[in-house]
Amino acid sequence: MKGVVPEMHEANGMRAFGYLAYWHAGLHVVIEGWAKLRLSDAKIDVLVASPNVDLLRRFRNGAFHYQRDLLDDRFTDFMKSVNLEWVRSLSAELDRWFRAFPYPTKDAEPDRGGDQP
Repeated sequence: MKGVVPEMHEANGMRAFGYLAYWHAGLHVVIEGWAKLRLSDAKIDVLVASPNVDLLRRFRNGAFHYQRDLLDDRFTDFMKSVNLEWVRSLSAELDRWFRAFPYPTKDAEPDRGGDQP
């Protein structure tokens, strides 16, 4: 990640790490929802089949729970092993999918299920 964000010991580096940690951790939450809802998309399904997902899960656990050491293995394993292009690609494909999702309009009748009035 050298050259991508300021050095960690600088104030801006810590801020950048915080934003990146939140983004990456939140991305895993979306992946969990994708799986639980059994959503499917050819491009996204390939990306979420990656072994990077388990590293991202561990990173999420480290980011969303207090860590005394910022160099915890959950962070460093992810940063050493995961190509940021995978993160960007997954984020872009999820963005594409959600933008195309058919959200109901305020004029649409709510689906009440069954034959309810």
